[in-house]
Amino acid sequence: MKKPLFISVVCLFIVFFASCEKKDIDSFSEQSEPILKSDTLGFANEPGNVIILGNKLENAYSVQNMTAAYASLKASNRNPFSSLPINQNIAIVTTHLYICFKPQDTTEYNYLIDKSGLSLFAYPMDYEIIQHGLYYVRPDANEGDLPWLYTTIPVNKANDINLSYDILDHCFIPEELLSNEIEISTSTLETLTLLELTALMQTNNITQAEYNESLLAKGSKYPTGYIKVRNTNTNSLEGVKKVKVRVHNIVKWCEVYTDEIGYYKMSKSYLTKVHYATIFENSTGFKIWGNLAFLAPANYDMGWNSSSGFNKNIETNSKAWLWSTVNNATYLYIEKMCPAFNITKPPSDLRLWTVRLNGGWLGSTPMLRRFPIASAMITSFLSTFSVTPHLLNIFNILPDIFILKDFTDTKQCYSTVFHELSHASHYVKAGKNYWLAYIEGIIANNGYGTNANGTNAGYIGVGEMWGNYFEWRCMNNTTILGNGFGSSSFPTNTYWFKPEIMKQLQEPPCNLTTKQIYDCLTSDVTNHSQFKTKLISKYGNSQQITQVFTNNGF
Repeated sequence: MKKPLFISVVCLFIVFFASCEKKDIDSFSEQSEPILKSDTLGFANEPGNVIILGNKLENAYSVQNMTAAYASLKASNRNPFSSLPINQNIAIVTTHLYICFKPQDTTEYNYLIDKSGLSLFAYPMDYEIIQHGLYYVRPDANEGDLPWLYTTIPVNKANDINLSYDILDHCFIPEELLSNEIEISTSTLETLTLLELTALMQTNNITQAEYNESLLAKGSKYPTGYIKVRNTNTNSLEGVKKVKVRVHNIVKWCEVYTDEIGYYKMSKSYLTKVHYATIFENSTGFKIWGNLAFLAPANYDMGWNSSSGFNKNIETNSKAWLWSTVNNATYLYIEKMCPAFNITKPPSDLRLWTVRLNGGWLGSTPMLRRFPIASAMITSFLSTFSVTPHLLNIFNILPDIFILKDFTDTKQCYSTVFHELSHASHYVKAGKNYWLAYIEGIIANNGYGTNANGTNAGYIGVGEMWGNYFEWRCMNNTTILGNGFGSSSFPTNTYWFKPEIMKQLQEPPCNLTTKQIYDCLTSDVTNHSQFKTKLISKYGNSQQITQVFTNNGF
């Protein structure tokens, strides 16, 4: 299957920006090229690459099948849960619509993924899953097609959706009644539970043994558990913080967020096995991308497991390890580090894409979707690859941050994530025009450049000073990271822009705080001289501050 054209264009940008930001100096070679690593996992008990679907399932929750199951129950009038009679007065009506979106362009696609507030599936929900995987490719898709997206919605919310969709089925899902057990009679509760179980049985979605097992369990269960990831520095398992865990059985789904220790409990109950997935969409607003063929929050398929719950420990030999570790680092930066240092948080709807490149590239923070790109720099680059102007709308779906290396070490991963998020905080302070000049400078210099005389080198110097400095401050905050991370050394004295300037500004005799340094990173501070002037104008200490810059060649 060929990658869609827009995916190929995105790959060009990955390669383009791979040399724009933080590099591993020890392993970087000017002759090396950024190469996307294979998506094949090859690890036992891990999902494969592509989701493969089997036969279409009979939708047990369709109004038609629920009506047939209810008729069967009323005819038998037998309640295996207790001596109470079957409630004969339940109205089987459409409570939910099973729908499919077919986005026509990236504007519609971006709205669905980022703005609609809908919980979307990348594959049709009423099919067998033959092979668990990380993304789904529609068999009849043509090159350049965007994915179709599926979900069920309450029928009373259908008018709130601003895009057209196809209705695949009218469903009766008694979850709203079941979730309010105190206000309905025991007879009705038992009837609704038995109705759902009977419909699953009559549509061959469960076996006789599963049916009997559910009867013995005397009702449905609320799936609970922990999602944890291996911290290689402490050699312990820690919770994957505030990520979405989703379960579904055909078109009935539920999702909740983990807490800080990785614990979750579903708000809806299930009678039989359910399909589990971790969706790397954080409750604080940011998203981790990782599925190249489906530009959306990374989806870690955990397979079918008990309705009582499921625990997952994510080790370093799992593709989800990088997603989980980037998630935890981002959460700690936004919710712990920024408040600790009184630094502005990055935009709340941040997108980070884990690309997994071979070579010495670590990360990049172009913030591309934050502003329209119309500069000659970008259009000239696109024309080199024969990219037509209409494909400029790919900026609607580009991420803010690339995490480029396939990390397997927690400390190294955190360090890079903190560095890139430091840039994102700087973006909020300095603004869009500053950032465009920053990007143009890095592209013109093929990276950081070698001195202060390059194109827009002053923007690079100030920005990278801050990125290296605040990365170091975060990595040495043991009150948040814990002692298991140990201390981190300051970046070596190899960069022309001398990031140690900021470290020395916080030490005697200047004694500036991190916030005082950050507050000077405004849009008008575009080189070392302006940064020095801003510091002196705000805090005095002219002699001491000047001496720090002079000692470092500025």
